[in-house]
Amino acid sequence: MHYYDINYKKLDVMRKEAEDCEKRGDTENASALRNQIVDVHLPLVEEQVKESPELIPLLHIQAREGGIEGACAQLLIDRLANKGIK
Repeated sequence: MHYYDINYKKLDVMRKEAEDCEKRGDTENASALRNQIVDVHLPLVEEQVKESPELIPLLHIQAREGGIEGACAQLLIDRLANKGIK
């Protein structure tokens, strides 16, 4: 997978909707949207991390920042760890 295969406009709409869901207290749909965003990014991130393991600490920094981006970064970290990539 390449970065140009990803529809970033669609992902941005999903991110905004996830933020709106959280503001409304709709945690179930916010979580589902975060998981969908991560599902799209995981193959690309996995490929990049295998080539450049120094990206993992950057994901940890982003995860600590909170918000949708931080939650997605944490999901990526967790899923990479489940695949043995730490």
